This record gives sequence, C-alpha cells and structure tokens, in this order.
Amino acid sequence: MLSYKFKILFLILLGMSVLNYISYSVTGSIKQDKINAALKQHLSDLQIHYEILLYHQNITAETAYETTVEKPGFMELFSKVSSSSKVEQELMRKDLELLLSKMYARLQKKGVLQYHFVLPDNTVFLRMHKLDKFGDDLTSVRKDFKYVNETKCRISGFTQGRTAHGFRNVFPIFDENGVHLGAMEISFSSDEFIKYLRYVSKIHTRFLVNKEIFDTNAWSRDDVIPKYTKSHEHKDFMVTTNNKHSEIDCFQGNEHLIDEARDEINAGIKIGEKFSILLQKDDQAQAVSFLPIKSLDGQKSLAWFVSYVQSDFISSTLQSTFVIRIIGFFIILLLGVLSYISLVKRRTTTLEMEEKAYIDGLTGVYNRNKFDKVFEYELLRSQRYKDNFCIALVDIDHFKIFNDTYGHLVGDEVLIMLAQHLSQSLRDSDTFARWGGEEFVILFPQMNIESAKKVCEKLRKSVEELKHAEVNSVTVSMGITSYAKGDTLESIFKRCDDALYKAKENGRNQVSVV
Repeated sequence: MLSYKFKILFLILLGMSVLNYISYSVTGSIKQDKINAALKQHLSDLQIHYEILLYHQNITAETAYETTVEKPGFMELFSKVSSSSKVEQELMRKDLELLLSKMYARLQKKGVLQYHFVLPDNTVFLRMHKLDKFGDDLTSVRKDFKYVNETKCRISGFTQGRTAHGFRNVFPIFDENGVHLGAMEISFSSDEFIKYLRYVSKIHTRFLVNKEIFDTNAWSRDDVIPKYTKSHEHKDFMVTTNNKHSEIDCFQGNEHLIDEARDEINAGIKIGEKFSILLQKDDQAQAVSFLPIKSLDGQKSLAWFVSYVQSDFISSTLQSTFVIRIIGFFIILLLGVLSYISLVKRRTTTLEMEEKAYIDGLTGVYNRNKFDKVFEYELLRSQRYKDNFCIALVDIDHFKIFNDTYGHLVGDEVLIMLAQHLSQSLRDSDTFARWGGEEFVILFPQMNIESAKKVCEKLRKSVEELKHAEVNSVTVSMGITSYAKGDTLESIFKRCDDALYKAKENGRNQVSVV
C-alpha cells in the first residue's frame, strides 16, 4: 500500500515538475515574442521617421537644384567658367556668390549644410559654405562627384569628404543645349537628423561613423565639423557630438549595460543590417535600435543611427511574466493530482487530433501539414549529413474537364484512385501527400535526380494504365527537382512548379526535371 502511494506521489510530483517547466517555457516564449515585437516596433519607428526626413530633404534638394539652374543669370555665368582664365574665374566666383547668397541663407534655414559647385573635371569652383576654399580636385575624395560628372546622372546618399560626412544630393548641371557644365551639391549633416528625431519624433539618437572612412590626419585639425569622439557602442566607430548632444546625455547609467551587450552589438554591426537589442536594469528596460547608413554602392555600412528608448511596454512584460510564473506555480502546486491526470488525458487527445490533422480527409493520404514537417526534418538531415533528396510535384492532366464533364463526385473518385495507387507504389521511406486540389507531392529521401526521374517515369506509366469506370484513362504530368545547398521550401517548390509547367507546356503526360 505504501509503495502504491509512493508511486502515485512520484507521478504527481513528476507531473507538477513537467507542468512547471512547460509553464516557464511558455511564459518565457510569450515574453520573448512580446519583447521582440516591441524591439521591432522601436526599430521600425526609427526607420520610418528617418525615411520621412530623408524624403523631405530630397525634395528640398531637388527644389534647390531646379531653382538654382533656373535662376536668371546663373546658367549664363556658369556656362563660361570652364573656358575662362583664373582671373576671370575669380570674378565669376564672386558674382556667383552674390547671386546665390540669399538662396543659401534660405537653404541653411532648411538644414542645408553644403551648397557646392564643381566643374566637369571635379575641380571645386565654389563652396558657399566655405568661400575661401576652392580650386581643389575632389576626384579621389568624393565618389559622388566623380560618378555624376562621368555618368551625367544624379546620385544621393551618405558620403565622407576630407573632414566631414554628409547626406548628399549631387546633380549634373547642363546648359540649355544639353552641354554638361559640372555638378552641384545640396547636402545635410547628421545633426539635422538627430535634431529632427529628438525634437519632432521624440526619438533620442546618436550618429556613429566608421573611423576608417576618415583621413587620420583630420582628427587633430581644428576645422573638422562636426567634432567626433570615440563611440562606446563599438570600437571602430566615432560618434558626432555638439552642444545639443553630449556623451553624458547618452550614457548616464548605461555604460555597464552596453558592455554586457557588447557581443550582441558587435555581431549585429558585423552583419551590417538593422537590429535592436534590449538593455535591462532592475525593472527598467531600454530598447536600443541600430539603423545602418549604407555606402553609395550599398555594400558597406559606413555609419549607424542608434536610438535609445525607455520601453514601458517591455518593462511591464518582464514584471507581468514574473507574476504569472509565481501564480502558475501555486496553481500547479494546489492542483497537482488533477493536473497530472488532465495532462495524461490531454496528451492522448492531442496525439489523436494531431494524427487526424496530418491526413487528407478525401484521399486518406498525408496532407500538406504532414509534408511540411517531413520536409523540415529532411532539410535539416540533408544539411547535417550532406545527403541529397528530391521533390516531385504530380498534377492530374485535364482534371477540370473531368469535373465539368462527369461532375465533382467522379472527380473525387479519380483523386482517391490516383492517391491510393501512387501511395502504394512508393517506398516506405518516401513521403506522399496531397498538396492541394489535383496536385500531389512526393519526397524521395537519399535519392539523386536521375533515380527520381526513373521512379517517376515508372509511376507515370503505371498511372496511364489505370482505368476508371466512367473517365476511363487518367494521365499525370510531373515536375522534379533535387535539393541544392541553401534551398528553402519556397525555393525548391518554385523549381518544381517550373518543371511541372514545362511538362504541361510540352504536351502533358510527361516527367520534366529542373
């Protein structure tokens, strides 16, 4: 009797332990899903507001460009620059400065940093933002100017100059006869983004710039604008600072949290795509979002906008998860026996329902849910052991005609006949399932494409020999492909569809391989 009670007690305790584990795992999964959703939302907010400002800056740049080239006297003056002497160019430069000074003042109010004109050989003619600096060749320094003067096309993006970076818009300049005269730049500093995001969007951001894009001699110069200091987020990046944006403002109380997340940050920056992380201190949670700023060719992340947002939602999620776990533990403790019995019954019911969920109600063969599970397993196994497998799509030829001519009941009979025949003709290790409508799918594990084609040819011929009382003969078209490294369910089925389409295009009742 004691032994029996001990066994029951042991089973109850075991059941409680399992339920506690499940409860912990489920609440942990829900918590993580909520946190991930919140982090994703903060990152999305940062990107949306960044793109809104970028869009408006592009509009400002386009308007400035059009207004400049249409301004009376500009084209007449600028068209003569390249063919003029140095003395004449000096006078023209002063005339152009005078002509555009009011325009530049208005543009500065809209956040424009640089209003810049260069000749076709990339020689600077006029910097409205630095009037005493001209005549230097930017070919090796500014890829955007070089690109525009070579292609005669506009380009926009983040680039670095000798000492300062900017979000630049560079336009080609043509005279009324279409002759290329040079290029014009309208650029904005990262400070404009930081100011907009902070005071309009209420998103606190820092701007990190890869130190490799700078001339190392520039760090000791007094005319470097904006100023830079080493970033705490990553050793290879510098952060822009000014009187509105201080290091203390960004990191007060966060230094050790950033250090704890160092590996996660380094990994994200190495990948070069947008990401978010969570900084947690006691009951407070902070979402940190990293938005990359790509090079002109889109291949490298030269800079990052990094936002710090106190997330009450994540803090609440962390607190509520803890409370739910405590409550769950006491409920399981009080209802141990009933929970154990319920778990056993529920598990039995679940297994039965799961089995039913994997069977196609009409044909009695596996359905798409089962095939997805088998495919996922086979994909992992092939990736681990370097084995091959093949997929074949089977489609009944002219099935719509069967339905239209004989009715849907006969169509269903054809489906059942074909499904049972093919299912019984395959190996036990093969997986055969109804994919949808009149389409079926076969997975051949550990089989190459040549063998799969031979099997499918035999199947096709065997189907051709089947006879139905009303329909008489039935044929199928089949498309086959084999697993390739990096394949997903979508990519491998795209090739299967292409192969099936090829078989149908070639007259149906065929096996095609892609």
